[in-house]
Amino acid sequence: MSDFPGYDDICDATFGFAARHAAAARAFEAGRSEAGRPVPALRLGPDDARTELLLACGRHGSELGTRRVGLALADWLVGDAGDVLQSTAVTILPVTNPDGCAREEFGAPDDGTSRLEEELLASLVLPDKVDAVVDVHSLHAGDMLAVIDAHAQEFTLDDLAHEELSRSMAASAAAEGFLFERHAAGGYNNFFCAPCYERAHAVVFGMETNHFLFGARGAAEAAVAALKAIFQASALAWQKEPLSLNAVCGDQGGFIRAVGATPAGLRRSRAELWKARAEMKVERAVPSRKERRLRFSLPAGAEAEACLRVAEGKVMRVKLDGETCAWTEFVPSPLRWVCVRASGGEHELVVDAD
Repeated sequence: MSDFPGYDDICDATFGFAARHAAAARAFEAGRSEAGRPVPALRLGPDDARTELLLACGRHGSELGTRRVGLALADWLVGDAGDVLQSTAVTILPVTNPDGCAREEFGAPDDGTSRLEEELLASLVLPDKVDAVVDVHSLHAGDMLAVIDAHAQEFTLDDLAHEELSRSMAASAAAEGFLFERHAAGGYNNFFCAPCYERAHAVVFGMETNHFLFGARGAAEAAVAALKAIFQASALAWQKEPLSLNAVCGDQGGFIRAVGATPAGLRRSRAELWKARAEMKVERAVPSRKERRLRFSLPAGAEAEACLRVAEGKVMRVKLDGETCAWTEFVPSPLRWVCVRASGGEHELVVDAD
């Protein structure tokens, strides 16, 4: 590929990569543009992956610095990334806007998603196909690099998760000499990430690399330096999985969390509960130093886990609706929660510690 590869170069490189790494990667056509150009895609990792990611590069065809990012990430994943692909899978779209790329035009709507993007969202994201999405852009002026928190609602637990992950991404890049700023979504063209968050409750980030400052190869190196942190995330314990937004209602004191016997089932539960979050309520009370109570409601037919932060000391009694019940506990220092399974309806969880 040339320094700034064209559309045909990117397609050839994508399928060539899959041919060279057939044991780890598969190339496929994810969709077709208005002019009939294929959207090349690359998938790495197991079909039953614990964590599913989507990397979308080049929504804006004139942003030349995005054109090497997807394949550069794939090179790292099959090279120096260690065993991350044993439990994590990623779908890479090296060019999301084929017509814009071929014409070197912006080529994307300025007020929402295109017909092609909606098709890609339906086939690759919604409602329960991914845990995290990164939308990669590139600047053609200035010296800024940025990670952009793109989740579209104020929700304390999601705020904390995105803050921790963006900090990790910036630190990962800084370790390789690239200084990324951390931004909120304001001013960012959030048309691709917003539906991923709203409809699938996925972790969502925009990214601005910079081909003006670093050229094509340097822009890809900068992006990959930050993206490495996504694959190495330990994230926040209340999410249950390393890179997921499985807590859907509440706050650190008490919250409702998705459940599922398989990774796909957990993603499906998360999307369904998030969609119904307006029907849920969570109210925590502290009647005494040792007792904690959580009143909560779930939509009819729903299954979920209610999690209540508890006091120090040994848990002596756990009751759901006045009856002793099975429970689990996790203790990510310095916090500690007791969790119980529940179905649709109004409930009260009471925990006594000694």
